This record gives sequence, C-alpha cells and structure tokens, in this order.
Amino acid sequence: MKTYSVCGLWTLLMYIISISSTSSDTDGTVQHIVALVGDDAILPCTLSSTVSAVYQSVEWQRPDLKPKEVHLYRDEKDDLVLQNPVFRGRTSLFKEELENGNASLKLTRVELSDAGNYTCYIPLLDHQKTIIQLIVGRDLQLQQEL
Repeated sequence: MKTYSVCGLWTLLMYIISISSTSSDTDGTVQHIVALVGDDAILPCTLSSTVSAVYQSVEWQRPDLKPKEVHLYRDEKDDLVLQNPVFRGRTSLFKEELENGNASLKLTRVELSDAGNYTCYIPLLDHQKTIIQLIVGRDLQLQQEL
C-alpha cells in the first residue's frame, strides 16, 4: 500500500495552486498537468467539436529539446522518424477521438526528465498552439520523524 507524506502532498498542492493562474507570454494560458514518475499522463489538445483532426497534421513538440519533436501525426498515421529518442515507444494519440477534434497526447511511464512545456499545433487549421506544462513528482513515502 502506498502512503504519502501529508506535508509533501500539501507542498505539491500549494505549488499547483500558485502556478494555476500563470499565463504564457506566447499564445495564451498554460495548462498545468501533474503526474507521478511511472504513471501515464494525458496532455490535452482539443479542436472545435465540429472539426476533425483525422486528415490534419498534429505536431507535439517540446521546444527546449533537440530534436524537439515529441509526436508527429501526418497523412493519417504516426510519423515518428523525427521523434526525440527519449519519447520512443511512450507516446500515442487517441486515434478514435481524432474525428471529434481530440488530438490529446498520451505519455506513458512518465520520467522526471519529462517535466517541461509541451506544445500541440495543427498547421493546416492555423490552430493556435496549445501549451501544456507537465509537472512531474516522485511518489512521496511517509517518513517517520524522530
């Protein structure tokens, strides 16, 4: 059974609240997603419900990395040739949801190094970049204080 330090969880919660109103100086507000190491994370990217993303290119990137490509979807399939090797085998889109405009990214087995800002962009629709800040924490074990 997992146990969590109340103090550690309180600190993480206060941090999330303190950054929840942060906005980006690029295209709009930044959404914050919190995940624990080893868990899966969903990075949201949604178009209008009447717009399908099936026939579009979807570009997920992390601008601070080289190469910056996290996941590319083109010509109705994943195109992972340019994908940064640290994400290989850990990213996917919800293919059945693309028709509904859902281009969200699933990142599996989250690592501490996955923390950072991610962008979702659909070029042909001139879609404003969606910016997601992924915050990664460790599983906090209850520690006995002497």
